[in-house]
Parts: sequence; C-alpha cells; structure tokens
Amino acid sequence: MYKFLLLFLLFCTQAAFSQDVESILDRLPYPDEQKNIIQGILKELDEEGIPPKLVLPKLEEGLAKKIRADLVIKALKKESEHYKTAKAVFHDVDAEFDLRKKTDLWSWTVILLAKGLTGDELKSILGSNKSRIDDFKDATGLLLSLLDWGIEKNDAIPVCILLLKSRITGKEMMGIMDIFITAQKNHIKPEDIIKGLKASIPDAKNLKELKRKILY
Repeated sequence: MYKFLLLFLLFCTQAAFSQDVESILDRLPYPDEQKNIIQGILKELDEEGIPPKLVLPKLEEGLAKKIRADLVIKALKKESEHYKTAKAVFHDVDAEFDLRKKTDLWSWTVILLAKGLTGDELKSILGSNKSRIDDFKDATGLLLSLLDWGIEKNDAIPVCILLLKSRITGKEMMGIMDIFITAQKNHIKPEDIIKGLKASIPDAKNLKELKRKILY
C-alpha cells in the first residue's frame, strides 16, 4: 500500500511538472531543438529538488519581450545555477532548513547572487546566526543599500553579520541607512560611520540607541 502511494505521488508530481512545462513550451516560438534544451534545464532542476516554477518567469519574460532563444537559454542556465548555489548555501548552513517552504527567500538569494555576491559571502552572513535565518532578507537588503551607497563589501558584510548577532531586529536594520543620511548632512565621513557601527552594534539594545551612540 505504501509503495503504491509513493508511486502515485511521484506520478502526480511528474504530471504537474509536465503540465507546467508543456504549457509554457507550447507558447514559446522556438524550434523543437531549443525547446528540448529548455525542457532539459527544467527537468534537471526538478531532479535536484528545485521547483521549475521558480525559473518560469524568466521564460515568460523571454516570451513577452520576444527575445532570441539562445539568449533565453543562456539566461535560464545562469538563473538555474544561481538557484543551485542558493540551495547549497542554505543546506551548508542548516541541512534541516526546507527552502521549498520559503521560496520567496530562495528567490531573494538568487537576486543577491545575480547582483554579484558570492555563495561564500552569503554563507558567512547566513551562518553568523542560524537562529535568525528569517532576518537574512532584512540584513542582506541593508547590504545592497550599503553597497549602493558606496560602502565596500569588506566593510558592509561585517556590519550585517554584527547586526544578525545583535539585539537589533530585522525590521530595524534598514534604518541603519538613516544614520548614513544624517551623517552626510553633518559632513561625517562614511568610513567613520562604519567604524562607529562596528564598535556600537554589539552593545546596542535597539536602533534608537545605536543612532544615539553614533550620531550624538
């Protein structure tokens, strides 16, 4: 009975996968050879435990913009590799964490990789405090803002790691940028703010106290 149920579930999963794939493949104006390549990419993801639906928007984008098949395939392969890397990052930090239940976090990690962060860098942030995985998105959202502000990675990443180890909540983290904005108005150099953050984050109870320690 158990074996039958397992086979039935496997059949249903494969059927659902085939329906999703066929639905979009039928709408792609590409030759069969290129459609087969795309189907192969999706099947490989499925076999590795990565829901193919996560990369389907990339195909939808190619369809909507009428992009050449070779370019779509190239982009799809790159995004697929990012999803594999993201999966490895979370698995290496916490093998019990099921990304399939947090696909928004999975997709966010892919965005971080696409923006130039490496798997090792993300692993160092995520692994700094496994009990705060849910705040990883807030911490790395701040990281992107710091990089956009012109802060170097080797300064921005340690700040994010310190925040995840601190009592400052995920919702407060983006407020760190207010410190940089105020500092700029007061002609305080960004490197001085970085030094202040590194020194003050460990003992700060909240963002308000952190701002007071650095700015006043």
